[in-house]
Amino acid sequence: MFFFVYSICKFRLVLTIFFHSNIYVMARNISKLIKLQGTILGLTFVNSKRYKPHVRPERGTFTPITINKTFKESKKLLMRCNKRARVIFNALRDEHRDGELWSTLVSKFFKQAKEGLKPDVKMFAGLECHSVRTLDALTQGRYQVETVREGKKLRVTVVLEKHPSCEDVKQLTGYHLNVIVLYPNFTKDTLTKEVAQSALIPLDAALAPVEFELPAPSAKAPYILLLGIMGMLHKQHESRSFQGLAVVGTS
Repeated sequence: MFFFVYSICKFRLVLTIFFHSNIYVMARNISKLIKLQGTILGLTFVNSKRYKPHVRPERGTFTPITINKTFKESKKLLMRCNKRARVIFNALRDEHRDGELWSTLVSKFFKQAKEGLKPDVKMFAGLECHSVRTLDALTQGRYQVETVREGKKLRVTVVLEKHPSCEDVKQLTGYHLNVIVLYPNFTKDTLTKEVAQSALIPLDAALAPVEFELPAPSAKAPYILLLGIMGMLHKQHESRSFQGLAVVGTS
């Protein structure tokens, strides 16, 4: 152990001389017996695809790390966007979604903020909550959604031109249509969520308009309307593959 520490210290001294002489050096870590990782005694051992295994001084050893004003402002802006995105994400956390939804939401808020614009429900138009199992893939976009405000109520009518289909799923007996309405308040970073689900729609049933009625916080509350499809196996078990959820309307 003493010999190992002594060797590292000696090696660090050699590198220090080189770096203080303003000579760019990356010492190769080519030992077949000892594979070092991380930072040891101010030296960082790196396994890079481009430069292969090598050693460099710990960041900030010779040139102090500084964070400029622009970076600080972007960081502060990103933190605000994270807070607002979390309001939407938490409302959809337990719905059909993939792992990309969070970064997608943050990106939308950040883009809007960078342009000097306040967040608006319209920036979520067309959002698919899952990048692979999409609503568009199940329906080929062959549906219409109509909304009517009536005081503190929102009436939603969904008309499918054909039954949804997915070649990956067998033994499907039918599906549910799900309607989710989000009423965000971006000033207070709060949100009201309302959900409604249709009865089971058999795949061999004649298509007909499906109507929903959901409450609203006020007659003018901005909203984000999502339409979802949930496939059912043997009328009791949900199919995780036969699902889709997307934003189909905003106020």
